[in-house]
Amino acid sequence: WMLKQVNAGSTQYYHTSEPDNMFNNANQDTEIIAPDILPTSHMFWDTGVIGMHSDLKDPERVGMTFRSTWYGSNSHAHPDQNSFVIHAYGEDILIDSDYYEVMGDAWDMGYNRNTWAHNTITYDGGVGHPPLGITTKGRLNQFIDQRDFKLASGDAKQAYEEFDKFQ
Repeated sequence: WMLKQVNAGSTQYYHTSEPDNMFNNANQDTEIIAPDILPTSHMFWDTGVIGMHSDLKDPERVGMTFRSTWYGSNSHAHPDQNSFVIHAYGEDILIDSDYYEVMGDAWDMGYNRNTWAHNTITYDGGVGHPPLGITTKGRLNQFIDQRDFKLASGDAKQAYEEFDKFQ
């Protein structure tokens, strides 16, 4: 349903010039339905992500995604424990500013692999948790999903080498 809303045939939303191989030809016999039956918010314990939205069908919706995961910042993951992004009224309000073409290239290692490139906590002028660390873990603590408000919290203490500064 969402792909149809953003024009699935357009290459604007893909890093390849042939998006049809991935989306347009898949599940051609599947009925496409709007997300009316889906919850507007959900906590994905296994990945450490909470997604919260005012209305999934409304392009002007307010949405927030919060991340605190036990995967650490190794491999393709970034040092972004307890990070969040907010999108509202068709605009990116608070973003995760990373983008890279090749994992491990100069831009990826010099920018993306720094906590300050993500919308999360740093200290002492930009110090965050180390890149490419299997032990730089976070965890979801709480998620409250009420009609009039939503609350997400995580614990990223383990992700920071000098976590005693936060106690």
